[in-house]
Amino acid sequence: MGKILLVRHGQASLLSADYDQLSPLGAEQARLLGRWWAARGDAVHQVWSGSLNRQRDTALACFSEWPRPAPSLQIDEGFNEYSHHDVFASQGQAIADPAVLAETLQRSDNPRRLFQQLFSQAFDHWVRGQHTTPGALTWAGFRARCMAALRRVAADCGSGQTAVVVSSGGAIAAMCQELMGVPDTHVAELHYAVHNTSVTRLLCQGERITLSAFNALPHLEAPGVSPHLITYR
Repeated sequence: MGKILLVRHGQASLLSADYDQLSPLGAEQARLLGRWWAARGDAVHQVWSGSLNRQRDTALACFSEWPRPAPSLQIDEGFNEYSHHDVFASQGQAIADPAVLAETLQRSDNPRRLFQQLFSQAFDHWVRGQHTTPGALTWAGFRARCMAALRRVAADCGSGQTAVVVSSGGAIAAMCQELMGVPDTHVAELHYAVHNTSVTRLLCQGERITLSAFNALPHLEAPGVSPHLITYR
């Protein structure tokens, strides 16, 4: 059977007007993952990511540490994260504007905690389909899009091969929800548990895809690696 490694992107730039870029810490997380894989001598036959900068740059930073030519990065927008704008806008919140959100967070004594509070409420309503704007992306639609992309990779991942897919926390949660049959009421707990550059291992054989391991951080929990590199946001 084949193996698919889902990797969440490195830490992005939450307090910037442009969230979609790796922070210096996020780039280091990605490089450490590449070094860990390289030290193990693991073979990788395919490398995929969504089209978002933080996803693509995580893949490139990771495989910049590869001692031999890595497979060319392939882009599939099906692995893109949902937009925070879509989640907030579906609830009619002004902070759907990235500039307004950044300004709101910068005024806070604890911007990361404030973001989590604001986002958690809007995300819960979005997943449950409450107060969603007609025609807007739904959680069910987002999950279906992510699963379609995953099945495309699985169909091309032959027996004994390994494919790496760099995506985002929400997309990884959506795929794991589908594979494990997790109800919508428990999606948030699954989503918020996903660390930056964590590795979720899937096994695939034909159309069958199963979860083997979730949210592992071997490269960041290794001896000598600073605990501050383990982040959620």
